[in-house]
Amino acid sequence: MRIPRTVKLGNHEFKVIYKKTIRHPGKNGEECYGLCDYDSHVIYLQRGMHPSKKSEVFFHECLHAIDELFDLRLGEKKVNLLAVTVMAWIKNNRIDFGVINAKRKPRRNRAHTKKRRSKRKRN
Repeated sequence: MRIPRTVKLGNHEFKVIYKKTIRHPGKNGEECYGLCDYDSHVIYLQRGMHPSKKSEVFFHECLHAIDELFDLRLGEKKVNLLAVTVMAWIKNNRIDFGVINAKRKPRRNRAHTKKRRSKRKRN
């Protein structure tokens, strides 16, 4: 999963910033892999994580943002469970969301294509 520099959640845009060390303010400054700062609309991710761990932590922090924005009251345990479960579902089923957002190439007019082919054959 390619982590974007900014991510839009609801009507809010969150900036993604990488830091060497992240300390959780609510857990006595305990070191953590990621943190969502709702007030400044920033998601912090620890530098140097394995790509699969980074994707999981990014998704986890996005879930925290969604939880806060929509007052879902999921809590840490449910956010953890959802993040791990949904990321496993995506990975195990090889789901590629890039396909959903990809722009479709316009179809060429078949008659036009046939005409070009027949011109090539004559030369």
